[in-house]
Amino acid sequence: MKHIIKFSKFFLPAVIISLVLIFSGIVGYVVYGGFNLGVDFQAGLIQEIQFAPTALKLTYTGKGVAGISMDKNKLEIVISGSDVEKKTYSYPYASYQNLGSLADAMAGIEGLSVELVAGRDVATNALVQSAQGNPRLGSVPYGIHYVTPEAGPVSIADVRKALTSLGSVSVQNLGQPKDRKFLIRIEDKGNEADFAKVTAERISTALTNAFGEGQVAISRTDYVGARFSKHLTEQAGLLLFLTMLLILVYVSFRFKVHYAAGAVLAILHDALIMVAFIVWTRMEFNTTTIAAIL
Repeated sequence: MKHIIKFSKFFLPAVIISLVLIFSGIVGYVVYGGFNLGVDFQAGLIQEIQFAPTALKLTYTGKGVAGISMDKNKLEIVISGSDVEKKTYSYPYASYQNLGSLADAMAGIEGLSVELVAGRDVATNALVQSAQGNPRLGSVPYGIHYVTPEAGPVSIADVRKALTSLGSVSVQNLGQPKDRKFLIRIEDKGNEADFAKVTAERISTALTNAFGEGQVAISRTDYVGARFSKHLTEQAGLLLFLTMLLILVYVSFRFKVHYAAGAVLAILHDALIMVAFIVWTRMEFNTTTIAAIL
């Protein structure tokens, strides 16, 4: 005995639900004044920061060039140059479990000075690297930061307050509160020369004044100019249009025209619901987002 499910009887409820979701996206777009545009589509500076005190400061005055790299398992220092033999010093956190043992071991490298800022008992697996400064060590101290599980969350209101002197600044939480990560974005209105460098320095100064010296690690810094941002926006719009057009043409020839129209409408329907979710959750809208929608 065949059991027939009459999907058509759910047509009206499904239409109502779809329209509510799509309309909520339109309302969210109006309420928030548009998408939470990433730096891809909005000229300006974007910085990802983490509130992490300085653990170590390194300087190098020896022969050759010393570079530092880190991951979640180890820290490495590579010394190279035309007049020196290339050497790699690796310090696995499993072998050097606290800052004291790590600092003592690194102090054995000729020409490398290690200043221990945090306590010797701080776990090395709490270390984080800052993108601020040159990972090539020199006479200017290079800071390595740390975040322990015991560190309390930082209020986003305090971060916004610290940056009020910079004008219109967008600040967002990243990850969990215990991660103490934030995303800072400032629009470039084209009124200032060397905007990226000047603004990055202003952000650093404002955060230092509010939270103290060496309390913030810069995870990444990106800048997109106005001309490139406009060009990318136009290209993204053209890409969306061509994608829909090619689907329409292919399905029309391969099957039937009304099938093609249905396929395009289905894609637009799903895309609009995804856009509604993006608008209300304030996810960053960038080229990756467009790729995910398509």
